[in-house]
Amino acid sequence: MKVGMDGTLLGSWAGQSTSPERILDVGTGTGLIALMCAQRFPEAEIDAIDIQSECLGQAQENVDDSPFSERIKLHASSLQDFQCGPFDLIVCNPPFFKNSSKTGQSGRDTARHDDSLPFEELAAHSARLLTPKGILSLIIPEDRASEFMTLAEKNGLHLLNSMKVYGRVGSVAKRRMLEFSPAIPKEAPQLKEMAVEADVKVWTEEYKDLLRDFYIVL
Repeated sequence: MKVGMDGTLLGSWAGQSTSPERILDVGTGTGLIALMCAQRFPEAEIDAIDIQSECLGQAQENVDDSPFSERIKLHASSLQDFQCGPFDLIVCNPPFFKNSSKTGQSGRDTARHDDSLPFEELAAHSARLLTPKGILSLIIPEDRASEFMTLAEKNGLHLLNSMKVYGRVGSVAKRRMLEFSPAIPKEAPQLKEMAVEADVKVWTEEYKDLLRDFYIVL
């Protein structure tokens, strides 16, 4: 599995306003976001779950090769069945394709299509597993952001932060990073925007600042 931009963006952005002691990475894949969180939050204990055995095998190799192996535990479980908790921070780069054609490759389809984790269930079970002041952080397509915000509110999760992500300056936003909490925010949600590129392969300063701790080329 490749390291994707969605994962690196979320791993470097999630939970900036908190110092979590317990973190849950939902749909960990290669373990990328769990490892980034372990680097960013050196006191945190991290649980990472996935329903695909091949993903968990790759994640275990990556965790074992990291300096964070004692703080990351991997579990073969869906979010719906996971009973450990509560968590101060839940991070998720969820499958988001809905009602679209599939490749016929079961692993790839599971990772990309929301059959196994519909947004309704992601919101409901995140609310179940969060501490009263915990945070859910996720990255989803811009055209589904309003849908998830509505579902989150129905499950008692209140918007804290919103970041529109543009592939390039002047382009249409493709992704939205969102954070929610069961706690009602004392201030209005933070609504921000960021572009990844100023031009072809010319990274913006905002993107470089966000990812600098994880890329040796920035």
